[in-house]
Amino acid sequence: MNNKFISLDCDDDVLLIKEDSFKLSKLKDLARTYLRNMFTKIFHDSQGKYLRQNNIGDFQYIPFGETLIRSNEFRFSYLIDCQLLKIGSQGWQKGTLKMQVFISPFKQEPDKVLIEFSPDQVDELESPLDDIRKLIQAEK
Repeated sequence: MNNKFISLDCDDDVLLIKEDSFKLSKLKDLARTYLRNMFTKIFHDSQGKYLRQNNIGDFQYIPFGETLIRSNEFRFSYLIDCQLLKIGSQGWQKGTLKMQVFISPFKQEPDKVLIEFSPDQVDELESPLDDIRKLIQAEK
């Protein structure tokens, strides 16, 4: 892994995680739905009332003396080895997937999922100036 993560924005790209493959859009939806459901299950009863109001309150604020700083969201981060098939690419690329899921406890903000990929091998890209350098060398 080269530790340089690139944001994946094309929802039609495909990820292979172990034996399971997912379009990026489906993986985002699965992660968002799973964590939202777990969050709801932990803190709400079947009628939607808070079961553990005090517990969620423990996470909602950070006290600094007399000042309370309120949390707007919880972030869950995951790393896993995978393979990526980008639209228009030549084939699968091995690397590491970094997924961050943001859950807003009281739905003040929409839940969101950010996915990044770090390839195991980085393709060396030619500089746009390489063509000009080749022309100059050929003229000599």
